[in-house]
Amino acid sequence: MNNLFYGFLRLLVPRNNNKTGNSNKSHFHRSGRSQYIRMNTRNCKACWRCLQACPSDVIGKVDFLGHRHALIRHPDHCIGCLKCTGVCTFGALKAI
Repeated sequence: MNNLFYGFLRLLVPRNNNKTGNSNKSHFHRSGRSQYIRMNTRNCKACWRCLQACPSDVIGKVDFLGHRHALIRHPDHCIGCLKCTGVCTFGALKAI
């Protein structure tokens, strides 16, 4: 089941196609922060308020077999408005 789950997550989270030769860096690392915000998915309670507040479609969601949380899907789209951090009452999103 773990292989199936992580295989599914690889489909959800875009890979870092950076050709700098830094192959040790996980592609999951980029999903946790943008230039302005960072996300701790362990604190996320899947209320989805941040998704509704974000005007730039930066935040996505994982909803798979009881594994539910938000994630930063498009960090390069973040404009730094911090609306998502204002609505998150669980401390999953913080300004950098």
